[in-house]
Amino acid sequence: MQSLDQITIRAELSRLRRAVGADIVASRPYRLTIPLDTDVARAWRLLRAGDLESAVELCAGALLPGSAAPGVAHVRELLREEMNLALLRRGDPRLLMNWAASPLGRDDLELWQACRQLLPDGPDHDRVTARINVLDRELS
Repeated sequence: MQSLDQITIRAELSRLRRAVGADIVASRPYRLTIPLDTDVARAWRLLRAGDLESAVELCAGALLPGSAAPGVAHVRELLREEMNLALLRRGDPRLLMNWAASPLGRDDLELWQACRQLLPDGPDHDRVTARINVLDRELS
């Protein structure tokens, strides 16, 4: 694991203080002086409250998609999996389609197959079937 030198850390904390305010970033030891709320924390609260529509809307994009940090990747995958399970359990085809079309669901074959099972014949069913066919070809 690569560590940052003290000068780099001080410079980054100085930038953070300018961005959020000196009263929010304390030193000796460095720490935030206010509670931190994140989109991920809000998404989990919404999931646990059963408000899947708001959770799907909030999670329109992946958590820090460019990050390969193991902790970020773990949280990103855990949130994606919890959303998948909650949506599959709910069985609402509209919510499933919204989630499946998002960056976190667009390549999830299981989600698209669940959508197809829930949808009656028609344009949405055809669109979902087309996506499944493309995923089948890409994954084989």
